[in-house]
Amino acid sequence: MYPSAKKTAEWGLLHLAVRDKAFFSAGVDNAKILGAMKTKISEALNMSKRDPQKAFMSRDLFVREMKKFLGDQGYAVDGETLRDISSNKRLSLIYDFNKTQAHEYARFMQGQEPDLLNAFPAQELYRAEDRENRRDWESRWRAAGGRIFGGRMVALKTDSVWVKISRFGMPFPPYDFNSGMDVRDVSRKLAEQIGFVSPGVELEPNNYYLEESKGIDSLTADQKNLIKNYYGDQVKMGLHEAQSQSGTMGKFYHKALNDKNYNGEVSFGRSTPQAIDMVKNATGIDLEGIEYRFEAKRVRHADVKHGAGEKDATQRPLTDADFRNLPYVWKFPDDVKPGHSPDEFILTKLMNGVTYMVSFIRSAKNKIAAPKTVWIKK
Repeated sequence: MYPSAKKTAEWGLLHLAVRDKAFFSAGVDNAKILGAMKTKISEALNMSKRDPQKAFMSRDLFVREMKKFLGDQGYAVDGETLRDISSNKRLSLIYDFNKTQAHEYARFMQGQEPDLLNAFPAQELYRAEDRENRRDWESRWRAAGGRIFGGRMVALKTDSVWVKISRFGMPFPPYDFNSGMDVRDVSRKLAEQIGFVSPGVELEPNNYYLEESKGIDSLTADQKNLIKNYYGDQVKMGLHEAQSQSGTMGKFYHKALNDKNYNGEVSFGRSTPQAIDMVKNATGIDLEGIEYRFEAKRVRHADVKHGAGEKDATQRPLTDADFRNLPYVWKFPDDVKPGHSPDEFILTKLMNGVTYMVSFIRSAKNKIAAPKTVWIKK
């Protein structure tokens, strides 16, 4: 945590390693206030430590509690502009920015996992939300060295353009305050058509940022828990670094099929805020704090029903490569459909020309969502 009276533009000049470990609130130089803010937002991020007797640290609750805290410190709490630390606008911005950046960091790290990176090697910058006063993102994109393809701002996920367009020097959203811009995946097939990558060529993760993030000695317990919550068994938290367990699902798949007595399970962490909202809006099922766990018996069930012996002509047999893609369906689905029971939902995602369909059963009591079955539509 770095108290500073620097303005926002100056924060953009700080070194990545320093800024990433800092808690953002430009213009606040009171360490006690920053400490209170960080503690409260950590409560919103780290659901594993949530006190069930306390209300969830939502934006509204954060604003109310910070106003009280600031009032107790002698600050006037009737401000209305972004320049006023006690205003609803300023406190909401602090909450939204820090929480969004933490989640987007986790999404970025997930996308750099080798299997997922090579299935979706590029991404598109697009307008997700309208704004009354739009920034000229196309000019900003071109100035950073980005190219336009059919009117779309597309680049490899490993391209330096993502850092260059960011006001904060980060290769992931948000790229500026209240921009309304977001990124979405571009498939391997389209990336090859554009000429970003050649068939058969494997991309290496974005070492520029991963190297900065590898050391965990200086990470807080909340930051470590956030990474673990998003990765599950796909990351091993060592003494001094976080190590990616590439191919976790593939290894689990083969063990489940080769050993019929194996009854283990593997965790792929929690879903993304976007997916959680999609599921809740489509089905009413709340996935907040819910972890994706896959049991060995479910792998065998899916293989028997939809593996090499698949009888439905509209469906393609499952392979081990398909199972390796399932964490991506969990975190970044294209669509959500209700299932046959109150706690069942179906996630779908188009990847490499086929549609993945995964039926999940949520257990609110055990805080898990387990795949019921998996199939691939041609």
